[in-house]
Amino acid sequence: MTKPPDPVGLYLPFTRCGELVFLSAISSARDGAMITGKVGADLTLEDGREAARRAAANLPNNNAVTLEAIAHVT
Repeated sequence: MTKPPDPVGLYLPFTRCGELVFLSAISSARDGAMITGKVGADLTLEDGREAARRAAANLPNNNAVTLEAIAHVT
């Protein structure tokens, strides 16, 4: 598991509304580098896929937050 990116602002890590959970601060950051831009304009499709892979890889770093967020969802 990689080290989670440092926060870049004040935010709630998640918001729960009924059975929906909205996560924040899930990014493509890895080792201080972030993939930014719009697929098709600034990024190739493969760049977009890599950004999505990185964001998905960062999810376990927020595991405790995520577990707390879904604890009351039925």
